[in-house]
Formats: sequence, C-alpha cells, structure tokens
Amino acid sequence: MTRDAFWAIVDATVSDSRKTQMKRLRTALKARPDEEVAAFACWLDRVLDEIDSPALMRAAEIVFDGTSDDGYEYFRLWIVAMGRTACERIAADPARVLERLGEDPDAADYEEFANPAFEVLEARLGDEPAWDLIDATAEALEAAEGEPVPVGPESFDEAPLRARIASDQALQARRAQAQKDAQAWLAEGAREQTRDGIPIGARVEHAVFGAGTLMQVQEFDEGESVIVQFDSGETELLALGPEYPEIRQVS
Repeated sequence: MTRDAFWAIVDATVSDSRKTQMKRLRTALKARPDEEVAAFACWLDRVLDEIDSPALMRAAEIVFDGTSDDGYEYFRLWIVAMGRTACERIAADPARVLERLGEDPDAADYEEFANPAFEVLEARLGDEPAWDLIDATAEALEAAEGEPVPVGPESFDEAPLRARIASDQALQARRAQAQKDAQAWLAEGAREQTRDGIPIGARVEHAVFGAGTLMQVQEFDEGESVIVQFDSGETELLALGPEYPEIRQVS
C-alpha cells in the first residue's frame, strides 16, 4: 500500500458523524486482504509520527489545558481522521486547529480511529498472528520509506487559539466542575498506602513506565488506583488489580 492509497481510504471515510466514519472505515478494510489492512495500520502510525511536532503538541496542551502522551496521540488521530488536506494544513500550521474545533474543544480526540485495522486482522487471524503481521509490515515499510520525518514547525501563533479556549465560558465551567468532582472523589476514598502496603511517597517501579514516586492512592469498590510521578516526567493514573501491570516498591 502506498501513501496515496492510505489517504484515499481515509478521505473516503470522512464524515461529520463518527459512527458513520467508523462504519465506512471498517467496511473499506474488511474488503481488503490481510497485507493491505496491516499496511493501513502501519501507515497510520507513520503519519502520526510525521505530524508530531513541538508546535502541534503545544496546540494540544492549549486545547485541553494540558495533555498526556495518550491524549496527544488521540488528538493527532482526530486530525488524521479529517482527511489528507486538512491534516497536512494543520500539521504545517497548528493554528489552523482553530478552524476545526467546533462547539466542544474537549471532543478534539479520536482514540477509536486507531482500532479498526487491528480489529479486522484479529477477527481473521487471532491476536498474536495479527500483531506479527503488523510488525513485519512495519519493518518492511520502514525499509522502503526510511524513518518517518516530522513535517511540523517548532512554534506557531498561539494567541488566537488561547483566546478561543479562554473565552469559552461553558467549557471553563465544565472543566472547573470536573476538577471539583475529581477532588471530592479523591478525598472520599483517599488512603495512605496501597492494599499491598506501599505507602505514599515510596519509590516504585512499573513494567511499562519505569521508576517513579507514589503520589496518591484511591480505593473504590472494584479495587484501587494510584497516581505515580515517573522519572520520565509523566504523571499517570494507574488501576491496580489482576488485570493490570502492578507497581512494586523498590525502596
């Protein structure tokens, strides 16, 4: 699959309705052989890498009043899902995000757009063979195309985007209420240590995120969650339990 073929699929799915777009995308991928479905997934990852830039990340931080690695990825998926022309315009000048925000800036993410290609392959091949095919396809794509080259700028004129977010009274009120609700929820179930006895302030290690410091522990009916400040600079809210990677105390 070529870059043009990838964008032809995306452009053919574009819709104001996410439900419609996802249906179109699944239909388009189901009509293609395994190798092309895997190539679509790999091209999507490659385009996400190419449009990654300090300026675009800054735009995401302004829109969401801060963002995480996952949040920034979902923001870029939202941009790719607009189609090739819109994506390339925004990547070149993140100020153009302002043209696409609509009434609810919090809707500027599209996590589910990343899923259909793998879902199609998983249904046909099973989980592990699907990943094996995607991995092999990614290696072949990189060998043919080289490393992804970021296309975006270092900075952009932030003032109009900042003004749009700051002037949205409904958005600010909703975010302020969400913050109050989160603080109340944390206060209600706050604990000094995890069920395994790891105290707040302890140095911990996570299989994915590495080493960090345990900042908060929250208990709820189904289990518990923690907030960890990792040495990478990322702060993560993690669920603990048999279905999730656990943290362990290291000092």
